[in-house]
Amino acid sequence: MSCASAWSTRAIRSADVFLKELKDREKASKSFVAALEIVPDDRNLLTKLMAVYSETKDWSRLVEVILRIAELIDEPAQQAKYYLTAASIARGELSRVDEAADYYAQALENDPSLDKAFAGLVTCLEQAERWEDLAEAYTAQLERRRAGSPEERAKLWDALAAVYETKIEDLAKATEAYEHALELDPEGRRRLEKLAEIFGSDPKRFFRKAVDVHAQLLRTSPYRMESYRALRELYTEAKRADESWCVCQALKSLAMAGPDEESFFKKHRSKHPAAAQQFFDEDVWFNHVTHPDQDPLLTGIFAAITPAVVATRSQTLAAYKLTEKQKRNPENDESVMVRTLHYVAGVTQIDLPNVYYLPEDQGGLSVVFADPPAIGVGKAALAGGPAQALAFVAARQLAYFRPGYYLRHLVPSGSGLRAWLLAAIKLATPQFPVPASLKDKVDEHLAALRQHLNAAAQSEVTTLVTRLLAAAPELDMKRWVAAVDMTADRVGFVMANDLEIAVALVKASPDDAATQKERLKELYLFAVSPEYLQLRQKLGITIDA
Repeated sequence: MSCASAWSTRAIRSADVFLKELKDREKASKSFVAALEIVPDDRNLLTKLMAVYSETKDWSRLVEVILRIAELIDEPAQQAKYYLTAASIARGELSRVDEAADYYAQALENDPSLDKAFAGLVTCLEQAERWEDLAEAYTAQLERRRAGSPEERAKLWDALAAVYETKIEDLAKATEAYEHALELDPEGRRRLEKLAEIFGSDPKRFFRKAVDVHAQLLRTSPYRMESYRALRELYTEAKRADESWCVCQALKSLAMAGPDEESFFKKHRSKHPAAAQQFFDEDVWFNHVTHPDQDPLLTGIFAAITPAVVATRSQTLAAYKLTEKQKRNPENDESVMVRTLHYVAGVTQIDLPNVYYLPEDQGGLSVVFADPPAIGVGKAALAGGPAQALAFVAARQLAYFRPGYYLRHLVPSGSGLRAWLLAAIKLATPQFPVPASLKDKVDEHLAALRQHLNAAAQSEVTTLVTRLLAAAPELDMKRWVAAVDMTADRVGFVMANDLEIAVALVKASPDDAATQKERLKELYLFAVSPEYLQLRQKLGITIDA
């Protein structure tokens, strides 16, 4: 044994005697330190000294020993634990927050999964008011958590945004961070309200973003008066008269309008249906009118199989007691309702089906499930009425004759629609599983598709089904039906050009209270939506047109 080794061994033995038998921790620590001068990398010795310093609460020396042990460890996760311990002591016992922050950061470098280390780092940087460093810490944590859950990442973005907003006072970066959080958690109402507050502080700079965020807020709370009023102010300050008028119209219909808003609404309120200067094209239908819950692939499949469904389910005109004598000429018919159908068909670019007078029908417009399909006009429809109300009814009825929509009435039940959809899927993918309860119906419908669709139509169905299955949507027939109805409401409202009349007609519909409530909510949202406001510009029906 060398002299140095022998000397260190004696020093360790002496330290053990001081510690265990004499209970003299001060002399024990001095002996351990003396031994370390000989063997500085002895982890066992360092561990003993760490225990002594811990018992004597000599926190500064304890931190030094912990860091020396950390330097001797090769495994990052273990090393991180020592840095975490050093950080906790530096912060909690020594109140050296800057030093503790460095140790927390080193712990995270070695083990990015240590949530305690990140929480401690945040606390230290907040106590030290090192706001730029805190922003960098959140940014680094977001990078470390790139594979984390959307909820976790949204919270990190929120925290970063709050630092930029309230501490660094950089609204541009705060906005960017809140928007990142919003992408991960679109329904976060408090975040939306915060963004609305930021955007409202500088409406000229953030005009478009302010409008968009209030539109999102209204989707979470459709009758949020603050958002309607904020939109009214935004459009007024931006000198956008038509958009401002549309919001006033909604406020008036909701009984929220103030005197100025009500006066402005009444001044420019039209007494006539929309005098459109342009017609609906596919861009208008897809981006401005169709309800977002109406899956376009599902609608496309129903459009493609409509000929087979019509051939299978339709009745003859004789079954409705109809002859050519009851057929009307929409272009120059004496009935305002029938002429309105003709006008609406021209604007919406929906092929107007044959229109028949139903002398025994006391009601308004109805669907005649013949081949080809037709519109029936009852006595109430022929009786006329306010032009804008007729426009709403005519446009809403005609909307169901757009490709794909017709099945909503021809096959009125969700299970019936599902059976036809499964038949279309089986046509494209024969091995697709079908519930036993629907097998017979699906087989029957599949035979009809093969019989009544030509090769080109069957190929189109196959293409659409392949795309639908690849998208893997939730095939919710009830949701699709409701979306078609709300699209029809939108078309009716656009052509009527009057929200109060549209609302009154929805309330007068035979739908149950829950359905009416949902339809009204969607109508109010649409009436102030960017999609509708832009559509008014496209059609040339703005108040200053």
